Amino acid sequence: MNTFYRKNLDTSLHCLTSPWKDNQRFEVINMSNAAILWSTWKLRNDLFFRSKSWSSMQVLRRMVLKHLRSWKVLCSSANRPALEHILQQLEGKSTEISRLLPG
Repeated sequence: MNTFYRKNLDTSLHCLTSPWKDNQRFEVINMSNAAILWSTWKLRNDLFFRSKSWSSMQVLRRMVLKHLRSWKVLCSSANRPALEHILQQLEGKSTEISRLLPG
């Protein structure tokens, strides 16, 4: 998500939860974090309890995109352009072909 926010975000639990105190200012970040956490949880359930197999990060990106789209109505009109920007970025990433990195 650092790419989408154009910021270097810490990935600690404290960093994920601290913006909730000022929801109006961080509404899009809060929605995005919630979508990422919810999608990760749902994907985990699919993998472990529904015996689905892992295919790629695209699956997780598409799930996040789906949740953010469905929650768009919850976003204030003032923050909707920022959310639309995140959605466009995710749409671009979700259609990219995954690349294998040498490891």
